[in-house]
Amino acid sequence: MKRHSPPRPPVLVALLALLLPLSAAESPESLRFALQFSEIMYQPKDGDAFEFLELFNAGAGSVDLSRWSVDGLKFAFPAGTLLSAGQHGLLISDANPAAFTNRHPGAKILGIYTGRLSNQGERLTLRDSALRNVRSVEYGTGGFWPGAAAGKGASLEFHGASGDPNDPSLWSANSMEGGTPGRAASSRPQPPVQLRKIVAAPAGGNAVDVVELANTGATAVSLEQWSLTDSPSLLRRYVVPSGTRLDPGQRLALLCTSDLAGSGLRTGFGLDAEGGAVFLFDAQTNRIDGMTYGSQVPGYALLRSAQGWQFVHETAESILDAGSSAALVLNEWRVDGTGSDPDWFEIYNPGSQPLVLTGHSFSNLNAWVQTSVPALVAPRGFVRIWADETPRPGHADLKLPASGGSLSLFDPSLSLIQTITYGPQSEGLTEGRFPDGSGTVVSFTGSGTPGASNLADRDADGLPDAWETRAGLDPRDPSDARLDLDRDGLTNREEYEGGTDPKDPASVLRLSARLIHDGHIELEFMSIAGHAYTLLSRGEISEGTWTRVRDYPASTTNQIHRLALPAGTPAGARSYFKVVTPEAFLPGDPVLASVDPAPDAVDVSTGTSMVWRFRVPVDASSFSSATASLTEDSGDVVPGVFRFFDALHTVVFEPVHPLLHATTYQLKLQAGLRRQDGNPLGFIQTAVFHTRRSALLVEDRSVYTRDPLSVVDAEFKLTPIPGGATFAEVQSDEDPSDAFEPRAAGLWNVPSSTGEAMPLPATLEQRGQSTRLTTQKSYKIRLASTSPSWRGLEVLNLNKHPYDLTRVRNKLAFDLFTATPHLTSLRTAFISLKVDGARFGLFTLVEEPNKSFLKAHALDPDGHLYKAKDFYFDRNPEALRTESDPAFNAAQFEAVLEIRGAGGHGKLIRMLEEVNREGLPA
Repeated sequence: MKRHSPPRPPVLVALLALLLPLSAAESPESLRFALQFSEIMYQPKDGDAFEFLELFNAGAGSVDLSRWSVDGLKFAFPAGTLLSAGQHGLLISDANPAAFTNRHPGAKILGIYTGRLSNQGERLTLRDSALRNVRSVEYGTGGFWPGAAAGKGASLEFHGASGDPNDPSLWSANSMEGGTPGRAASSRPQPPVQLRKIVAAPAGGNAVDVVELANTGATAVSLEQWSLTDSPSLLRRYVVPSGTRLDPGQRLALLCTSDLAGSGLRTGFGLDAEGGAVFLFDAQTNRIDGMTYGSQVPGYALLRSAQGWQFVHETAESILDAGSSAALVLNEWRVDGTGSDPDWFEIYNPGSQPLVLTGHSFSNLNAWVQTSVPALVAPRGFVRIWADETPRPGHADLKLPASGGSLSLFDPSLSLIQTITYGPQSEGLTEGRFPDGSGTVVSFTGSGTPGASNLADRDADGLPDAWETRAGLDPRDPSDARLDLDRDGLTNREEYEGGTDPKDPASVLRLSARLIHDGHIELEFMSIAGHAYTLLSRGEISEGTWTRVRDYPASTTNQIHRLALPAGTPAGARSYFKVVTPEAFLPGDPVLASVDPAPDAVDVSTGTSMVWRFRVPVDASSFSSATASLTEDSGDVVPGVFRFFDALHTVVFEPVHPLLHATTYQLKLQAGLRRQDGNPLGFIQTAVFHTRRSALLVEDRSVYTRDPLSVVDAEFKLTPIPGGATFAEVQSDEDPSDAFEPRAAGLWNVPSSTGEAMPLPATLEQRGQSTRLTTQKSYKIRLASTSPSWRGLEVLNLNKHPYDLTRVRNKLAFDLFTATPHLTSLRTAFISLKVDGARFGLFTLVEEPNKSFLKAHALDPDGHLYKAKDFYFDRNPEALRTESDPAFNAAQFEAVLEIRGAGGHGKLIRMLEEVNREGLPA
């Protein structure tokens, strides 16, 4: 629950609304969003002289680009540079401008840059003369991005008009070799099969997500071996079965669900209602169609029409009649003064109709960015937007300065809706409106409630201020939570949690029993509207396990509940009963319902997803908002991503790193549920669980057993690229002193039965000097920057040991570390390697305690907490202490390990203690 300081009126709003709009003399705001990156030639076949970056002015007037700049190229426009309405302008390389202009005469050259466009993809940002972000694009060379632009003669060409340039579905490979610099885009042929309808937030408890395909052509199309995916690293996530075809005008529904049982074509994965992407590929994995979307609302779908994608009612497919976007509110915001957590802000819709967020823009002194993907805000709903300059749905291409600033919200016509201001920010502070949507801004301690209603509790006693005021309590006095005003045996805190009246002694949770006939017992209690209950029993008053007799879901009114029990049940002749609220989660019946790499979540490559299902009132239709946290028993927050799936009342947690063995974790879920009658219902649940190797983690990716059967079978499949090295050149590289270090391109792959994201683009090269002159080589495999890591590693060191002593040393180390199964550190694994089908035998995979290793194994989420000075296993208890230890001395600590960030050091100390613990086998 939030704690807040006294309200402060938003006295600066009107003033800043006058200061924020950019100079009309420089560029009218209506023209800013008309500027687009329209074509990118980053890897021409004929060399760097024919690189170019094209801008297009789709507006109705000229734009003065004087002193504007492009990050990524380190280029600044000279004074007097104009781009007229409807005109294309080029930035070209300084490699040979004359050759470029001879090949493309008449093209308007805006300037010549000295850098080079990256062949691996990069972020390009157009900034105005005040260095504000106007447009940015982060193009790629694989995944959803067209591969024909990677050195095959094609350019990337934008077809999105006012769409998001970071959406790869809006870019295609130009059909003309060398591109069309300075000219209008080439025509984009319509695919024979299109995505027609996307349902990422279906209504109803048993409904599933749907992607509908349509054949808009004149001939039948075989879909055999076509694929559908939501992940750029798993392009063949779902493969259409043999014999599937679409006749002209025919539609096909693909059911996006993890439940593979039942009728219909089921993909094995669901769509993310908070925003995501859907792409369709043919049998040769050529991109056919795709789209990117933002936050979705239950009961509504995205339908393709001649005007583009539109929101419609899910079943009737009638166009959504959305309310006025002027009602949207900047409701809550968090600016992290430490820089360790991404900033965010929250949009609130106080009305009774869904509101379309698409086309709205956000502005501060550093950027003016527009929401281009299709997105909705639910009635009385909340949407969090990350302010981290990340190019994907749910994120804004701006940051909020911790030194203080402002943020403005504009409607699609660029009319100002609202401006908020904030002062210098520190760690642990969130600000927002209380009540939601009001003009009163308060400060909250804690992480806030992004995506949920703001709740104020000034004295942090667990009782909302409004409830204390109604009960006649002092919202500034934390001690009154422990008082019993009506002397009914329940404290004020217990009365609040139970929903009873703290001033009425008759309003109390009581359980009574009476003998009715033949030894039968009738139990009776009154439930309070909006509260769920569980009836429990056991045979002894002070010992034994409480077992569930019955759950009572929340109702809309107070109700009397009676339950007749047969004689001698459920605990024999002598039984004890109690009723608790909220409903109980018992040992052996935890919140945790299933554990599996979750197909309903986004692709996970560095940890194992966990799925929790919560019992909720049966008349609760969906989550209106939810937040969650997972912490270790030490209090450290486990880094990861929570995703909520309304229809199933399910939360999926995707840890950045594998959870530790034999460790206690606490999961806390706070959700705002909404009943079918539209009334809100609060829900808070905390669960504690203890990890075990076989129970919680389906696959522990940090531990490899000594069982020879568990040796990892892997293959490096060579995929030669123009100008790249061959495997023969890698094998013949014997001189480590020259600059020639050949790397062969290919795919790193392990059997799909492991459940890991495969295959992964990578390169292979020789490793080290000791094996260069031997027949058997050691190899280094580097995963591509666009690939997820494999078991927490981005570089795989595969050792062939020509010396027996080296092999024995590594085997002993392997045995030592497998004896500490919950220690995620310095593992060694064995890899049985094939290269293009040829077996090269057994290798040892050796991990290294470098910066990447620390980050991958959760010693620090930023990967820079410790810089090793002497990385021996020296516990050094006098120096290495936790920050909570009264004897902690930072200077003494840094004499052993240099601290590069913030943290309590508990994970490091536990790791060292485990390594040095006596009794481990040698």
